[in-house]
Amino acid sequence: MNLALVCDRELLVESDIFTDAWRRLVVDLEACLGTVARITHRLAADEPADFILIMSVTDIPTLLRPYPAATRAALATRLVPLMEAQSRAEILDDLVEPLDLPAAIDDLSLAEWCIGSRAGFFGRRDLCMPATSPFTSERYCYVRSPSPAALPAMLAHYLRTLHSARA
Repeated sequence: MNLALVCDRELLVESDIFTDAWRRLVVDLEACLGTVARITHRLAADEPADFILIMSVTDIPTLLRPYPAATRAALATRLVPLMEAQSRAEILDDLVEPLDLPAAIDDLSLAEWCIGSRAGFFGRRDLCMPATSPFTSERYCYVRSPSPAALPAMLAHYLRTLHSARA
């Protein structure tokens, strides 16, 4: 499975607690998947990766807007936003569900993971056990890891399962 990381140039050189934590999560995910993400600074329609982790100061709909509808849809099904400053309800209702994203991780989950709490991500309900959470929709749910350290491994397992289901 091929992985890419699209990261705004200023975020790559920035060093704050959240940026460093996102980097650590990506490194742990790479280790769990046995791959190294190709790093790029902008989203491209011809990106060959199966999944595209994306850290951007620009919101996902705005990043997708310049592309034709079919390209937007194809790209969205591979995007896994690592995002800040949205509520979990907004992520579910305004992003993951309408764009048909494979998964999304919010900054609250990142913070929970960093302090050693059980953290999670948004994923498809048909591929994972939904958490007891108000953050569920017809097709998506918020999935909480069974232990604090399990988040990268759980996300890796989920992405492998999704990749296999698509093959």
